[in-house]
Amino acid sequence: IGYQERTRFANEDDGGVVVGMGFGDARENVGFQLSYTVASFGGSRDFGTGGFNAKLHRRLSDEWSVAVGWEGFVTTGFVDFEDSIYGSASHLIRTRDSITKPFSRIALTAGAGNGRFRTEEAVFDDRDDIGVFGSMSVRVVEPVSAIVEWTGQDLAAGLSITPFKKIPLVLVPAVRDITGAGDGARFVMGAGFSFQL
Repeated sequence: IGYQERTRFANEDDGGVVVGMGFGDARENVGFQLSYTVASFGGSRDFGTGGFNAKLHRRLSDEWSVAVGWEGFVTTGFVDFEDSIYGSASHLIRTRDSITKPFSRIALTAGAGNGRFRTEEAVFDDRDDIGVFGSMSVRVVEPVSAIVEWTGQDLAAGLSITPFKKIPLVLVPAVRDITGAGDGARFVMGAGFSFQL
């Protein structure tokens, strides 16, 4: 679930929810994820507007993984992620042997895609370009990681916090559009919960 204190080019707050399931085993063969994004609670567009997303991913080793995905392959109402196809690769760097030590892991992701991954200029000009995106996450201490991300349009920075060891809850406070896309930086807050059936 996510919340933003205001949407781009507007002074209204809004929120969204993604509900999904994963299937298969990405270590042994291929993992598959299917999800639905509710893109608005009614602040910036009609309540429930959203779309279906799919992703295939494979863990090549303990350090490398790859993914391809298609966001918004079926949508309801206007969404800004319709028909966004992407590919990405991720690499994990172990800077210290024990994951419990400070600054023990760095995760890097790089990818390219169309749709929502295009530059803001390409979106405004309605050009079907390919954009690049990427992120770096550093595990600062055991429950907290610092994240910086290039979304394809602008820079975002935030924290990933797992406040409880035995509850699979992740909190993500962040600031988006730091370097000029949209109409200025915006605070966003996310929370994720996962469980195995």
